[in-house]
Amino acid sequence: MACSIEKVYISEDPEFTTQMKDYADRVRAGEPVEGIFDEFSDVIRKVFPNS
Repeated sequence: MACSIEKVYISEDPEFTTQMKDYADRVRAGEPVEGIFDEFSDVIRKVFPNS
């Protein structure tokens, strides 16, 4: 399965970086992705509102 990246967004906000690491840790720990998807999407919309 090939993956194509079309856009990359960058944030210097340390709180955002910490939150993204927390999401990754939760997924690695086996928490269902469905459980955090809406929360993750809301954060992305707040940080990158024009995307």
